[in-house]
Amino acid sequence: MGPDRDVICKTLLAMLSEKLNLDVASYETELLQTGILDSMTLVELFVLIEQEFGVTISIETLEIDHFQSVNTIAQFVMASRSSIR
Repeated sequence: MGPDRDVICKTLLAMLSEKLNLDVASYETELLQTGILDSMTLVELFVLIEQEFGVTISIETLEIDHFQSVNTIAQFVMASRSSIR
């Protein structure tokens, strides 16, 4: 895991904790299957990710698999940022 990804994961954990009041144990914790994220908090998370990382989450291209864990969200953010450059 490179430094960028680690920073993104730490930022995501902080967002989940501070902005959404969610307790996520690790980067690999299943967010959807465990019910930590429901549909409303997922939409809130989309907005926070767009604001924090400057990426666009399009409903047309949305893959729910990208939001299974902090780790998969970080991969999505990194891929989205590299496609912007």
